[in-house]
Amino acid sequence: MIAHKFSSVAAAATSFLFVLAVSAMLPVSGQRVDAEQPGDAKTERAKEKALLEELQATVRDLAKLSTRSFETGTGSIDDVREATRLLLQAEIQQADSNKDRIAVLEKFVAEAKKLEEQAEKLFKAGLASSRAALKARADRLQAELDLQREKAKGTRTTSAELPDKVALAEKEVAIKQAGLKVAEAQKKIALARLASVKAQLAESLAAESLAEKQIKRFEDLAKQQAIGAELVDERRTQWDAAKARRTAAEGKVVEFEAAVLLEQARVDLARLEAEEAELRLKQLK
Repeated sequence: MIAHKFSSVAAAATSFLFVLAVSAMLPVSGQRVDAEQPGDAKTERAKEKALLEELQATVRDLAKLSTRSFETGTGSIDDVREATRLLLQAEIQQADSNKDRIAVLEKFVAEAKKLEEQAEKLFKAGLASSRAALKARADRLQAELDLQREKAKGTRTTSAELPDKVALAEKEVAIKQAGLKVAEAQKKIALARLASVKAQLAESLAAESLAEKQIKRFEDLAKQQAIGAELVDERRTQWDAAKARRTAAEGKVVEFEAAVLLEQARVDLARLEAEEAELRLKQLK
């Protein structure tokens, strides 16, 4: 059962990272030159192609190994991320045309949609956080945006094409605004969790204080031989347990305070991206 859960998460992680890697590498692919080259340049190009093929084979094996290790619980998701990034870097450089890149991105959009569905299922099953599900949704939107950009790349903006450019810019604004809403929702969730663990800490401190008072009272009664030693031991065990709960609650507070700071940074970034998209739309209009 555990192996099956690891396998499902690994498959989702690999698809998720695959989509992100393509988004990161697109600007590189757009710089390829297809003009005829002299003999020496053709030789160099042949060497480059051979090296690319060798690199592709190597990182493909690395990706398989990283995924297998992650599935068995002996590897990390960062290993899968790095191997996927290297694999995509090699593959995207061999996409010689805009048409090829569009075909690749269409495949990645389909994969992103599957990942979004799977992340939602994992979240509902308690195997992934709500953050993972929301990030999968944001990545699907980003993949669709990259596809739209690639389709629009290299075209001149004429009066007839301007409405399409404006429509694309409006869609980008909508995507960025949706991303901002997701980030703000995540921050609210983090703040709610922080408030909850702070309340738990307050309860733990109160319970510890009460347990400490009780152990002292029972120790005094034991000295007067009013109660047996076993009752004192029982109260001491309860005091130790209360201290342990308080320590755990303090750790949770620190953890969720850091989570709130992280979500705030994501909100700030999402807001800047939304403002940038709105500015591009304004320039077109």
